Formats: sequence, C-alpha cells, structure tokens
Amino acid sequence: MRLCPIACSLAFLLVSDTAVYAQTGGRAPRDPSQVPSQTTRDEITKRGADYLAQCMQDWEPATHMTKQEWRRTCERVAQERLKFLLGQARDNNKK
Repeated sequence: MRLCPIACSLAFLLVSDTAVYAQTGGRAPRDPSQVPSQTTRDEITKRGADYLAQCMQDWEPATHMTKQEWRRTCERVAQERLKFLLGQARDNNKK
C-alpha cells in the first residue's frame, strides 16, 4: 500500500530532474548561490541586472500577470538574489 506513493514520488523526481536538464540544453543548471570568493560587488551587481533583464524577457502576453506586475516580481526576486549573493561573498571574504 505504501509502495505506490513512494514509487510515484520517485518517478516524479526523476522526470522533473530530466526536464530541467532538457530546458538547459543538456547541461546542469547553473546554481547562482555558488559565488567564488574572488567575485567583486560590481560583478554581483551586474549579475543582478542580468537576472532582471532575463526575467523581463521571459514575460509574454499570455501570462496571468500584467507586464507591470511581472516587472515588480522580477525586481523583487533579483533583489533577493543580490542580497543572498552579496552575503555569500561577504562570508567567503571573511574566511
């Protein structure tokens, strides 16, 4: 009885992982949280601008959000990523 939910969960994980690799052109997705210790604040800030630009390119009229709502969400997510990356860089520089 418990075998079915476990098997279904495992199958879902395998399929979703494969879909991620298929969407990234067959290579493992890049993890933005892995910041080398030599990364400068300017490089991280540029990466934030790149995140925002890419996010805005992903908007399309068929989405459930207006372009203005999408931009606000993109800006919030980009800021959260920047805050995290700057914290990681600061922690790496302390070591």
